[in-house]
Amino acid sequence: MTERDPDLRPVALGAIRAASILAIAVTFLAGTLTDRIGRRPLYIAGCTAAILFAFPMYLLTNTDRPVLVVSVFIIGIGLIHASLTGTQGSLLTEQFRTATRTSGASLGYQVAAAIGGFAPLLAAALVGAFGWPGAALLYLGAAIIGLVGILATKETWDRHERERILALVPEERRP
Repeated sequence: MTERDPDLRPVALGAIRAASILAIAVTFLAGTLTDRIGRRPLYIAGCTAAILFAFPMYLLTNTDRPVLVVSVFIIGIGLIHASLTGTQGSLLTEQFRTATRTSGASLGYQVAAAIGGFAPLLAAALVGAFGWPGAALLYLGAAIIGLVGILATKETWDRHERERILALVPEERRP
């Protein structure tokens, strides 16, 4: 928010609250949807949405119009971020064999957290050097890395895998 309009702080806090509540539902919905369509398609869609939203997000926020600021939080956190986190749990663990699944997924999360911890510092430095487009470029870069990563990853839950698992479920317990 800007120094020009300190009244946007309560708007931003309310927007975070609303977006977080929406994110709970979208996270569960995304997890359920990945069981139907696969992990990769949903993650590709989320990364693509983040790429497309990188610059509009900052443009909308810089308008200082409360409804647009709230929209940014709802779209960015409540929809895009939640769709990615709803997919990651199954996607990341399924990249590893059962014996190394927990360690492999945990290592990925920890490395991402260690690197991601510097994002605010890097964003501030980029804003200092380039203005708000610097932060948009950082967000865009992270989304591109996610998209390249998922494109290089095999699908773990396709039609054949669903059929194989369904065959193991007794007839009376099938959905």
